[in-house]
Parts: sequence; structure tokens; C-alpha cells
Amino acid sequence: MQLAQQATLETRAAKHEPRSLAEQRTAWFDQAVDVLGGPDAVQSMVEQALNPAPFTAPEADSGSLDTAADRVLTAMEERRSTWQVWHVRAEAQRLIRAANLPATEANRLVDLLIHKVLMDRSVCLARSDTLVDPKLLQRSDGASVYTVAGADLFTSTHILEAERRLVAIAGRRDGQIISATAMDTALLETTANGITLNAGQAGLVREMSGSGARLQLAIAPAGTGKTTAMLALATAWRHGGGAVIGLAPDSCCGRCAARPNPQPMRNARQTHFVSATRAAAGVGCRHRAVDPGGDRRGGHGRHPLS
Repeated sequence: MQLAQQATLETRAAKHEPRSLAEQRTAWFDQAVDVLGGPDAVQSMVEQALNPAPFTAPEADSGSLDTAADRVLTAMEERRSTWQVWHVRAEAQRLIRAANLPATEANRLVDLLIHKVLMDRSVCLARSDTLVDPKLLQRSDGASVYTVAGADLFTSTHILEAERRLVAIAGRRDGQIISATAMDTALLETTANGITLNAGQAGLVREMSGSGARLQLAIAPAGTGKTTAMLALATAWRHGGGAVIGLAPDSCCGRCAARPNPQPMRNARQTHFVSATRAAAGVGCRHRAVDPGGDRRGGHGRHPLS
């Protein structure tokens, strides 16, 4: 910090000599003339700033509000599996801000969007309470004073359906199984390339490649060697005749995970977009992927992509 401050002081341009207000205004006018292209352009800019055109706020009908609420919900589903009122409010404010509405109207529309998203399009995960508190123990919105305001979690039917599909797939054991020979060959190849797996990493590779499970997760603290173990797993999978696609949650994680891996990494969001586009065009695509990508939360797994 001190070096940065010293560099700033030593490299910034020197300040001009003291000026009177009249001299400063003259200098500002000359600069404006140079930027805008002449005194007439400066005068026109000043008139437009002092006499702005009257603003007519667009009318928000039920259709446009429903469309906006759908956009807010889509943004929630893309970024998280559960959300709170604060997340929805932030996204609604980002959406309304672009309309350049007066503050009172913007706040009113934000509240309407929050109600539409949470009450009409989301599923509340809070445990329902059959007890009704007296009026003296209720907030203005009817909630009990013994609850934490804004702490309720919400999700959507799309998220719940996706979780049900994952649970169903996780219970299947009819997937490909890599032979012991292919696993041993992959472990030997990994060692020959200068990467020695510890007992836990080797056990992870054997378990995931030989279980036949359709969905598996490798969860461990950061720095414990999950990505290295996934490299050996990808090698074993290829030796067993399988195809490998490395996915990462974003491009940054993909670059980090690709450093120890010769396997090309792909952005999961980009892959989903391409798959959806191909499906919409009627182009079939079905394959199995092994995910050796580095997840910030420490989860890696093997899963089918359709």
C-alpha cells in the first residue's frame, strides 16, 4: 500500500498554480470547447442539461410484470438452488433500474415483482407453523416476531424436479464398470508420469470407476488432491473404453483444473447452452462425462449428460 501511494505521488502530473474562480471557469469553458467542438455545442449542452425533455414513465401492465417476474425467477434458478427475499429484491432492482423510473414508482414495482416471484412462482422451504401469534406479536406483514425477518428459503418447481432426477439417477447401479486391469494400468501410468496417489486417492479412483453408479460425488477439503485423483480416474475411464468430458463451473476454474490435466476442460454453462441449442434443433446428443474440473466448493463427480 505504501509503495502504491508513493508511486502515485511521484508519477502524477503537477497541480496548476492557484486560479481565481473566473480564471477557472474560463479554463473549463476552453476545455469544453475542445471536447464538444465549439462554443455553440457547449451552449447546446448547457441548455439540454438545464431544460431536459419531460420524462414519461412507461406503464407497467400485468403482462409486462409477469414477464419481468419470469426473468427474475430465471436469474435465481441459474445462480442458486435456494434464495431469500434479499436475493429476489436485488435482482428485481437490477431489472427495474434499467427503466429509469422515479424512485417511488421503482420501489412499488420492485415490491410487486418480489410478491409475484416469491408468492406465485417459488416454493417456500420454511416449516409451516399452525400456531397463530396474537396481533401484538406480529409484524406489519403478519409474520411472527419470533421468526427472523427475511430468513425463509425459497426454491422453484424446476429446481425440485432437477433434484428428484439427480436422486433417481444416484440410486442406479447399471452404469459402466471399469475392469481392474484398466484401473491398475491407469494408476501405473499416473505414477510413471510423476504423480503418486496416496491411499485415499487410489481408493477414490477404484471406487468411482468400479461401482457402476450413474452419479457420484467426490467431496473433500480444498488442496487434498481431488483434481489429481480425477486425472487418474479419467485415464482409467479411457482405458476402459469410455469417453471423458471435463466440465468446470466457469472458465476460471477450468483453467485452474486444466493445469495438471491434459484433458481439455469445458465451461459447464457453455456446454449446457450448446446441448440445449442442439436439442432445440433436433440434433440428438447423449454421452457420459467424467468431471475432473476444480469446483470452488470441493465437489467433483461423474454423471450422464443428455
